[in-house]
Amino acid sequence: MAEYFTGTFAGVKKPTPNSEEGVHRYVASQKLSFQLEPTDKGGVSQTVYNKRALNELPYHFINSNQFDMLKTECLCNYEWLLAKLCGCGIRNIFDDFYLAISIEPKDKDLNILLETFQLSRAVLEKDPQQLGSQLSGRLRSLIMKVSHCLSQNASTVHPTMHHQSCH
Repeated sequence: MAEYFTGTFAGVKKPTPNSEEGVHRYVASQKLSFQLEPTDKGGVSQTVYNKRALNELPYHFINSNQFDMLKTECLCNYEWLLAKLCGCGIRNIFDDFYLAISIEPKDKDLNILLETFQLSRAVLEKDPQQLGSQLSGRLRSLIMKVSHCLSQNASTVHPTMHHQSCH
C-alpha cells in the first residue's frame, strides 16, 4: 500500500517474476493536495488535501518496516509535513511521530522534530503556514547551541572558568 500512496508505479509497469517487462498497475499518482478551480468569476481557488494518503502513508511505512522511507517521504519531508498540518491538523502529526518513536525511540531526527512541533503547537494550530518559520527558527537555535558546545569542547577551558552546560 505504501507504493500506492507514493505513486511508485503510477504510469509505469511494475516488475513481476512472471513478466520481464512488468505489468501495468493502472494507478493514479497520489498528490498531497489539489487545487480546485473557483466556481464563479473572481472566486478564490480552494486547496483540497489528500487526507487518505496523508493519514495512511506513515502507517504503511511503519508496518512494512520501511523506516527510512517513513522519514524521507513523510516525517522529515517539509512538503508532506505542511500538507499534513494544513489538511489534518497538528494532532495527527503528533500521532505519526509518537507511533514512529514508539518503534525507534532513539531516533534523533524524529525526537528533535517532535520537540520542535511541541514548542510550536500554539502557533501552528492558529496558522499552519507558519511551519517554515517555526522549523527554521527553532532548529536554528538548536544548531547554534550545538555549534557553541562543539566550539567549547574544541578549545581548552580553564578549570576556574564558568561555562554553559551543553546537555
